[in-house]
Amino acid sequence: MPESLFDFEPESSSIEVPEVNLIGMSITSPIGELIAVSDHRGICWLGYPGHKESDSGWAFAKNRLGADIDQGTDEFLEKLKSELCEYFDGQREEFSVPLRLKGTDFQKQVWAALQEIPFGQTLSYSGLAEKLAIKNGQRAVGKANGDNPVSILVPCHRIVRADGDLCGYAGGIWRKQFLLALESGQTPLF
Repeated sequence: MPESLFDFEPESSSIEVPEVNLIGMSITSPIGELIAVSDHRGICWLGYPGHKESDSGWAFAKNRLGADIDQGTDEFLEKLKSELCEYFDGQREEFSVPLRLKGTDFQKQVWAALQEIPFGQTLSYSGLAEKLAIKNGQRAVGKANGDNPVSILVPCHRIVRADGDLCGYAGGIWRKQFLLALESGQTPLF
């Protein structure tokens, strides 16, 4: 993925950063409603209602992003909506909408490695830790994987247990099953 499409924000900085207005929209998909948020420079959130501890999805996104979210749209949200439609129709394997991800250096390293897992394939937590040269780092990469702020776009759903079993997906295992079936060319059962 070109570096310009995967733009990370620093976790913390001593430089005063102007407040960013976030804008978000709800996107209907075959796996239910998706909550998408842009900072007017790229997508910084894509999650599900009920994602983690929030019932609405909006409250969790607001808490995670640290700012209020105005509902509406912009060019990045419209592009994301179009690309997600193509993805769910089986016409897109990669996303080109710019991402603006905020996280620690370690999280960014894990998220970048997730981007390298080919469409339609999976990797285990231990395999991802091995790829990153982190001995016995399955739990650490699992935690960073779970902290991914843009589900589907950074394909955390492609991570499975060492025995191939599905586990740990914020959107629920049924969504993970659907996404993996879609990407492997099978007809999702849902």
